[in-house]
Amino acid sequence: MTKIKEHFKNIIIPYLPKGSEPEIQDERDFRLDVTGTVTSDQDRPNKPTKTITIIISRETLSDYLAASQSSQKTFDAKLIRYIKTQVASFSPDHNRPRSQGPPVEQWFVPFGMTY
Repeated sequence: MTKIKEHFKNIIIPYLPKGSEPEIQDERDFRLDVTGTVTSDQDRPNKPTKTITIIISRETLSDYLAASQSSQKTFDAKLIRYIKTQVASFSPDHNRPRSQGPPVEQWFVPFGMTY
């Protein structure tokens, strides 16, 4: 499963906000945590952005591995469209105090493989 997780990470990274720091979490599902720094807050120049957690279910990972190359390419294209849409509406800023850490916004990939 490690190869497939790297594959999805490589697909997603180019579409993340500039300055993002993506990190794959070691879980059965694909989970990519994305952080960054809010550059517009003069009072907190190193304020972290909201954390984005992108999740693709273990079931979808298994289905992807068993799918034809054509189905995989279709899924990849849908994933790119989904990430682009999510990033376009993402607002990284928040008002949480330092002591609470940044909020987490979870993006569950809402579709699986289509055969």
